[in-house]
Amino acid sequence: MNKILLVLLLSLFGLLLVIYFVIQVFNPTQTKKIPPPPIQTAPSASPAPTPRQFMPQSTTSDLKPLQLVSVEPPENLDIDHNPITQIKFTFTDNVDMDNFLLEISPNTQIEITPQSTTHTYTISANDFWPIGLNIFTIKKGTKSQSGSSLQETFVYKINIQYPKNPPPDGDE
Repeated sequence: MNKILLVLLLSLFGLLLVIYFVIQVFNPTQTKKIPPPPIQTAPSASPAPTPRQFMPQSTTSDLKPLQLVSVEPPENLDIDHNPITQIKFTFTDNVDMDNFLLEISPNTQIEITPQSTTHTYTISANDFWPIGLNIFTIKKGTKSQSGSSLQETFVYKINIQYPKNPPPDGDE
């Protein structure tokens, strides 16, 4: 009988211990720990800077505007491209992806992939490009990572069609 009572008491104690830890971990009213204040250091004993050491930082007006250098495949509406064609845009600087102002008509879900080639971005449809004329508009104001921006809107057009002579199936 004493062994059964001891096992019950230990089980009850273990259960209470588990409940306590669960409450401590998942307690929504638990106060957040405040980080310690930053360590303050005494000013250095270096001499005061002379006025010529205060050179103004370059402003965005000093930056060269972002420009589109090339597009692949080149725009030629007389050529039909297949629905899995990837479009490559190359700029004069790396584009800030949060400020890449790209519109596609018809609206298509895409993926933009930076390439190993400097400043080049590949645009791929998640599924396929819609059949017919697809228009890519990179809007004025698209920004580079250095802060420069595209000064003029750029429009690129491409014809998408299924291949007229698809390769034969390999099931023969």
